[in-house]
Amino acid sequence: KSVRYIDIGANLTDDMYNGIYMEKKAHDVDLDKVLNRSWQSGLEKIIITAGSLADVKSSLELIGKYDVESNQNKLYTTIGVHPTRCNEFLNHSNGPDAYLQELISAATDSTTNSKHSKIVALGEFGLDYDRLKFCDKQTQIQFFNHQFQILSTPSFSSLPLFLHSRAAAEDFYTIIKSH
Repeated sequence: KSVRYIDIGANLTDDMYNGIYMEKKAHDVDLDKVLNRSWQSGLEKIIITAGSLADVKSSLELIGKYDVESNQNKLYTTIGVHPTRCNEFLNHSNGPDAYLQELISAATDSTTNSKHSKIVALGEFGLDYDRLKFCDKQTQIQFFNHQFQILSTPSFSSLPLFLHSRAAAEDFYTIIKSH
């Protein structure tokens, strides 16, 4: 029996796949080539890691373009906000609750059953105390807790969690235990 492979944390919404590095154009868009090399190498499935509202929208667009339309059935995504991007909740023009609702809506509204079934985990969310320069500890804690509300959405209540913990074990455990 041969070994089977899937990539469970692909950041395919990153600008590097559009040829942009350090905010500068370095090469042409190459996502087609990256995906083709992946499939040719024997990779069976890819889970796109969505770390923000924009990532959720982009990942669903990628799935529509590269997977659903071609009946590949190889691309999937997560829904959540990475701890280093939790300031997006605070910076949303209508507040944190509206941001969370938009996150949920992006994954449920105007999607086909086929696209909806492509959401396979909640996350990547959690705590990252090694990178507090992007988002402070209290904000990460607040919105780590806040994202558990996604579980109350019937469509997502049975999905596994894709969690992130870096240098935050005690707080991480306390929050997980409380939910």
